Amino acid sequence: MNKLGIQFLEEAEQTVRGEEKFCAWAQMAREGTTLYLREENISCPLARYNLGYDEYTSELARTLVRWGDVANEKAAERFLKESHRLNAPGVILLSTELKTPHIIVHFGTPGEIKDEIGKFSYTKGEWIRGYVSGIGAMCGELTAVPWATRAPNVSAGCGGSRKRVFKKYEAAIAFPTSLDS
Repeated sequence: MNKLGIQFLEEAEQTVRGEEKFCAWAQMAREGTTLYLREENISCPLARYNLGYDEYTSELARTLVRWGDVANEKAAERFLKESHRLNAPGVILLSTELKTPHIIVHFGTPGEIKDEIGKFSYTKGEWIRGYVSGIGAMCGELTAVPWATRAPNVSAGCGGSRKRVFKKYEAAIAFPTSLDS
């Protein structure tokens, strides 16, 4: 099992060049590259929405329908308007080497993730109440949700993150650092 740290900064001296999907940046970070991202580095419209860079539009709803993530625009609108979102951080730092991340994402087998859940419940005496949709996993379920709710969240991935960030038999759980087990 390994971890990916996420930290939100107001500013950074240097950020990456280029534009890519948030889950592609997360994959690079998981492979060992430390990345400082700004708004202009994020190309995926759903990630831009979940991270707070863009507001709801009917075009975004139509995009989710086009991707096959929802049945129709009404379902897409409901999904998007009920989403937990960030408040447009100035810079997002992704690294496996962070000393003080705001969020720690643990990737592992279902058994390893079960152990992380068990440690949390054992230590805190609490249930993990999750927000899981299979849509926007890295940007939403593993970044925006745990930060906005201040609670851990589990994810099996989404179409983009299953191709890029998750390994074949992995799931993930994200903890805001104040709750990391």
